[in-house]
Amino acid sequence: MKEKRNIRIGIISAVLAVLVFVAILCMQMAAQEKVTYVTVVSAKTQIAENTVLTAANLEELLELRQIPEEYVPEEALVSLEGLERMTTVVQVSEGSFLTEAMLLPVNDFYEAYEELYWVSVSVDQLSQAVAGTLRTGDWIDLYCMEGSGDESVCTLLASHVRIERTFTKSGEEISNSDAVSMAQLFIIPLERAQVAAFYEALLRGSLLIAESNA
Repeated sequence: MKEKRNIRIGIISAVLAVLVFVAILCMQMAAQEKVTYVTVVSAKTQIAENTVLTAANLEELLELRQIPEEYVPEEALVSLEGLERMTTVVQVSEGSFLTEAMLLPVNDFYEAYEELYWVSVSVDQLSQAVAGTLRTGDWIDLYCMEGSGDESVCTLLASHVRIERTFTKSGEEISNSDAVSMAQLFIIPLERAQVAAFYEALLRGSLLIAESNA
């Protein structure tokens, strides 16, 4: 009698174990079904700043990946379409998602540059600027100020430079319809030949920005 009872207990335990296993398996499958995957553009390899994306290198540098939606930032790009003739304004690490903020278009205006190079400059780094009133699309001249007082001399570094993007101190991009936010950071294009003098003036604290009259 006792042996039969033990057999029944063993059978019941085995059945319960199977039921528990099936229940856990069903829960795992249900959890997996709830995961939503989205397609994002990712860097296949590290991409240097100021790299122009072309039909020839697009597939070598970028790829589409399926990522759980919860890990994807809202501004991530989801397609390779329209990325030709864009240039990176920052270095993009291998495996990173691409966002619109990382790219700028190489339009007809910029084709006039022999070697286009994007630089950023903060108001804190300037000797003088009209920072608060400037917006994307405005034109500026860059000067290097040497000396002080009556002996100061301004040397033109670059003229009629278009501001491509403006940002607040906290890093938020400023739209042209925003008449309140103070622009504290700019992204502008320069010829590669102008870059060394630009950074030299920036390091010395002698860079000056003025609105262009050209």
